[in-house]
Amino acid sequence: MAVDAQARGRWALLVAVAMLTVLAGCWFQPGGAPGNTRFNGIDGGLTTANVASLHEAWSVDVAGGGTGATTEPIVSGNRVYVTHTEWAAIDVIETLAVEARDIGTGDLVWQTSLVPPGYADWAQATQVTLIDGALWVATQTLGTPTCTSTLTRLDPATGAVLTEETTDGFGSYPVGDGGIVAHAGCLDTMARSLVVRDAATRAVVWTATFPALAPVSEPTIADGRIYVVAGASLYAFAAQGCGGASTCAPLWQADGATGRPVAGPGGRVLVLHDEAGNGAEVFVASVRAYDGATGDLLWQTATGDPTRSTAIDGIAVGGDRVYVPVIHDPWGAPGPSTELAVYPASGCGASTCDPSWTASLGPGAAFRPTVGGGVAYVTLHVDGGRSSAVVAAPAAGCGGPTCTELVRRTRPGWMTSPSLAAGRLFVSAESDLVAFAP
Repeated sequence: MAVDAQARGRWALLVAVAMLTVLAGCWFQPGGAPGNTRFNGIDGGLTTANVASLHEAWSVDVAGGGTGATTEPIVSGNRVYVTHTEWAAIDVIETLAVEARDIGTGDLVWQTSLVPPGYADWAQATQVTLIDGALWVATQTLGTPTCTSTLTRLDPATGAVLTEETTDGFGSYPVGDGGIVAHAGCLDTMARSLVVRDAATRAVVWTATFPALAPVSEPTIADGRIYVVAGASLYAFAAQGCGGASTCAPLWQADGATGRPVAGPGGRVLVLHDEAGNGAEVFVASVRAYDGATGDLLWQTATGDPTRSTAIDGIAVGGDRVYVPVIHDPWGAPGPSTELAVYPASGCGASTCDPSWTASLGPGAAFRPTVGGGVAYVTLHVDGGRSSAVVAAPAAGCGGPTCTELVRRTRPGWMTSPSLAAGRLFVSAESDLVAFAP
């Protein structure tokens, strides 16, 4: 019996290690997961111990020298997935496809076109996402009815089309969790909506409608709720709907919000907030944390100098820390500079919080951060966007109020925020797909 127990223990350990290996290779949806935290708490292949040796492991031009763009990389196992667009001329699509590439080399594994052969006109597709074992992407082409999309699901292993159907319009990429898929949609040329589908059947379960022409963010799903920003308000809905009704009202609404919401610990939700400053064309940005169940404002970051414009593109939440890259003077002289400010996600015991620590990242405008392995990564656009840098800082701070960066890697092009998986950072830089490794 002792031998059997030891064997079972070894088997359980092997299964646990295998599960961690699989999960570490995952960045299934934009933002890393349905909660949009941009945090990988499992991946330990890239850490403070080896980040100083970060280098460009491989780079591939998916447009083959032409004009193109790729979306935020999605990672699963040994594959990296992107939606790839290539233009023959302005508003003329030459290639619109989902690609799978080898995680170690960048070599093309398969490509599935989203438009017919020889297509040469306007078209667009959403960011590809991995939901319930299938790749989801929605496409709109010239000549299709207003607010109509083609929803395609692909086999991640082969790129084969699993299902393809004409449906109502997708206004954002789909986000999936708990058997449902949510996305921004449009009901007609004026109304905008939140659409929630059954992940297995793709049938619409319920919708919510927002004021006419209100821009709607990508949804965030966490703690049994769906959060979305529409117009300038944050809305919270019960993810499973409202008792079988086809149209649902929000659980609560908070005015003054922008960007895609971010799930925080303890059922909180965080969102960006912009307000006018004391001068003409001065706008200051902050982060607000709400109770996800009630909508009560729990705390917010200080807005700083009201005479100096600031901007925040997005945040990350890892453990009990909120990572906020603040762009100073984003539109004025002497030009943008970025400071990474870190706050306790549970607040500071007051209604307005100062950062626990900061790190100056220098000239440039920051994109959304990514956190994992004890490191916070910020993509910084410099030289007017002609080049970008990935800057790493210690996620836990340095024991003082001001910290310095750990490493910086620069390359040409406008890079997306990194996707962190399998001990590597994956970024899209215009038509290039790039992997950084230690």
